[in-house]
Amino acid sequence: MKSVFQKIHDLVQNPLHARIILVLAVIAIFINILPNDFVMDDADLVSGWYLIQQPSNILRFFIDYIPPEPLEGTFSPVRTAIFSLIYTLFNDTAWGWHLTSIIIHVFGVLAVYSLIRIFSKNNWVPFLTALVFAIQPLSVGPVASVAGSMDSFGIVFGLWSFYWFIRAVMNEEGHLNIQRYAIAILLAALAVFTTQLMMLIPLLFFFTDFLFLSKKQGFKKSLRQVLPFFGVVLIYMLTRYSAFGDIFAGRFFFTYFISFIGSIVFVLVVVNIFQITERRRFFKKPFILMISGVMIFLAFRTIKHNGEFRDKITFHENAVRRNPENVFLKNELAILYSDEGRFDEAEKILLEALEIDPGNKDFYFSLAEIYAYSEKMDQAMTALEKAIAIDPDFAEAYFNLAIAHTDQGDEEQGTRLFLKAVDIWKRKGQVLEAGEGFNAFQIFLLDRRGLLKQASIEDF
Repeated sequence: MKSVFQKIHDLVQNPLHARIILVLAVIAIFINILPNDFVMDDADLVSGWYLIQQPSNILRFFIDYIPPEPLEGTFSPVRTAIFSLIYTLFNDTAWGWHLTSIIIHVFGVLAVYSLIRIFSKNNWVPFLTALVFAIQPLSVGPVASVAGSMDSFGIVFGLWSFYWFIRAVMNEEGHLNIQRYAIAILLAALAVFTTQLMMLIPLLFFFTDFLFLSKKQGFKKSLRQVLPFFGVVLIYMLTRYSAFGDIFAGRFFFTYFISFIGSIVFVLVVVNIFQITERRRFFKKPFILMISGVMIFLAFRTIKHNGEFRDKITFHENAVRRNPENVFLKNELAILYSDEGRFDEAEKILLEALEIDPGNKDFYFSLAEIYAYSEKMDQAMTALEKAIAIDPDFAEAYFNLAIAHTDQGDEEQGTRLFLKAVDIWKRKGQVLEAGEGFNAFQIFLLDRRGLLKQASIEDF
């Protein structure tokens, strides 16, 4: 009769069973994100991105491309098409987007398993590597939030492209397998047009092929085998040029370079780990038991971390707890508290931020709004005066102070401050802000005098 360990060993050695276990592990670890709300920039990417809300806009994804503010400067038409499909299926229902993130993570885990299995005779190596990739806490961000998952689609396409490229080059028949090669090129195109990071694919493929796969056949053959992938990147750059007027998002260059170096180092490290584990036969019972303990620890950490993405307030509370000196996180949390009517908590967290950074005008401005919502007008006016003392050209602070004075019955002072705000906007060339401010102040005055209500009744 087989022992429990032997049964587990047999399961892992069976590729189908190993894949099923990996899929079930991902589901078990991440199923608790389904009730979570949107966090970070998720709402802007879903409800605020009007381009994805009409599938008929598909041509605009490639030509007249307008990304939302969190994606400004990126050109990702395939990702836009994917987001449009998800929006068509789930609209702005958070659980549907989270379900999609779990599914794409499953495909990523299976890609890691399949890739590493090519190089390893012992199935424990790809299984444990993929399991760590599946359940480790760093995967929570890309899975538990829409903003975090932005690049996941492209990375998964890239991993599967890498898999099929290796399978094409390491063909059992001794020559390049055209069918597998074509699949690799198609997936590479999807990857590059999904996330700009995948522009690194040709370089990664070339160095992998030259150093490990075709090293006996020389530099030229390796270069020929990756030329179509360079062609994919060239097509992407030309398409981007037609949409944006440039061929590369310059501010992402450093990120791409570091990612490229990291990818090469990763390949070298993994290959050496495979060689060591195969040679020294590490995968015995004590080692597996130790690794199992580590896996259980990682799983519980990840499940707990998922709960920190429950909603925006929970997310920011945990972020502030981890970064108590980050005043900008405190300011964002205060605004979220204020939106929920939790003014005392908002005031407390903003005062903490001001103790760290007493010269921040924006924090005084936010504090004034919280005081105004709490009907503490004197304190609101004092906070606005402090903001103006820090920045005498703070037009928005002058405008809110004008509203406050007028609301307190001092229309003369309110008008003077309002005109000061308009003058600053004009001096800065912010004509639109000046016009909107003028209209808003006039409507406020009419409403305060009861004339706006009277005009509305007469109109109807």
